[in-house]
Amino acid sequence: MEVRAEGHDGSEMVWRVADYGGDDGSSMARSTGMVTVCCVEEWLADPDMLPLGVHAPETLAPEVVGRIIDTMRSEGVRIEGPEIGS
Repeated sequence: MEVRAEGHDGSEMVWRVADYGGDDGSSMARSTGMVTVCCVEEWLADPDMLPLGVHAPETLAPEVVGRIIDTMRSEGVRIEGPEIGS
């Protein structure tokens, strides 16, 4: 899967994400559900990080995105693309 994010300044970042599932779940659960879980964990740790509402990924702070990518990689999801906030 390819993930694209565009900044307010028009800059663009692209990541390629690949996962083939694991003993504990399907590829879909690992490559999309894990992002949701990571975002919820970040929000619970810092409820004021974003106002209520729907937000695009690029509204997350770079260090938050970096931690999400690091968590996914540590769980065996292959992610190729720019390093940010790590």
